[in-house]
Amino acid sequence: MRVLYLHQFFATPEGTAGTRSYEFGRGLVERGHEVTLVTGTLGLEPWLGPSVHDAPQTLERDGIRLLTVPDKYEQSPSALKRLGGFQRYVTGAIRRARKEGPFDVVFATSPPLPVASAGMAMAAWHRAPLVFEIRDLWPESLVEFGGIDPNHPGILAGKVLEKGVYATARRIIATTPGAKRRLVSRGIPADKVDVVVLGCDPYLFEPGCGDGSFRAKHGLEDKFVALFPGAHGVANGLDKVVDAAKVLQDRSSNVHIVFVGGGQKKPELMAQAERLGLQNLLFHDPVPKKDLVKIIDEIDVGLAVLKECRILDSILSNKLFDFMAAAKPVVANLPGDMREILEDKGAGRYAPDMSPTGFADTLMELAALPAAELKAMGARGRAMAEGEYARANLVVDFERTLLRAAGRSA
Repeated sequence: MRVLYLHQFFATPEGTAGTRSYEFGRGLVERGHEVTLVTGTLGLEPWLGPSVHDAPQTLERDGIRLLTVPDKYEQSPSALKRLGGFQRYVTGAIRRARKEGPFDVVFATSPPLPVASAGMAMAAWHRAPLVFEIRDLWPESLVEFGGIDPNHPGILAGKVLEKGVYATARRIIATTPGAKRRLVSRGIPADKVDVVVLGCDPYLFEPGCGDGSFRAKHGLEDKFVALFPGAHGVANGLDKVVDAAKVLQDRSSNVHIVFVGGGQKKPELMAQAERLGLQNLLFHDPVPKKDLVKIIDEIDVGLAVLKECRILDSILSNKLFDFMAAAKPVVANLPGDMREILEDKGAGRYAPDMSPTGFADTLMELAALPAAELKAMGARGRAMAEGEYARANLVVDFERTLLRAAGRSA
């Protein structure tokens, strides 16, 4: 099967971004398929350096044929600037992909939602079925997390595009059961939507890979450490965690919080921590995933939190899967599917109360548990990461969806 794969922010393991498309693309190649993936260049810079933005290139990585669309996209408070970056990718992807082929199936993954335009255009151009993946419910999540007016012209245009791609796609992939439920509630046939969760790569997270140097460097040897890795954006609601750190400090708690990453809200969060005089909150720059796994190995619990909104029950944070792969208990405020994993399957603690005292209480309760109980939570998560959530297994479900769209059997 010849697959055209469209993902603006494809990334390799050398960087800090998620590598699901890399793992799925590589998995398809290993299963005998041809994969041509069109990507922007932001996620390739850690692998190839800044010159990757200079001109379009045709590359190869682990059997995946990569076509680049140069654009050093940068996060910006301006919605217009972000939209411009998305549109440059769409235009460049169409320009590059129309010269390729033939293809048996076109696959496009969102966000950002404008990739749907490229997916529909290339499916029509190559006369191939489209499979559209939803990793986040745009434009709904932009309203919920970003505070954008639901009547903003960009949101209204996004709704039209969303409706069009759902109708055009031969098959739809949702990355959470909750997202599928929302799609079905809008009238999309349930048998058109397959669930293939984000998953993880347990081989990257070998328990015991940390050597204690992170704790030693930052004076955390005798602390109970809770880690949040990733983007410090509007959607993450990390200001609540900073406030909880103040409560922990006032209580003379042994719990210390570590933020690893960057993002739009990081300067504000650092200023907030400084105003509060926090000594129990560490801000650390982003690190490549190969280094992050060692940091995760040295912490006690992982944090997977988001700003409270109406669509939390449709989200499964990728942090959840990485923490489980590292055999670490997870603390999360996401109801629905994530709550089931944490409570019913015993991989961590659901924290619905994100007030400063409520979240501090949850962390202190975990810190008071016997080490054996925390280890058992982590072990249950690791077992799921090696089984149903391992991308090496999930790629089989992904392949099945593509084959079904292309009218072939597995």
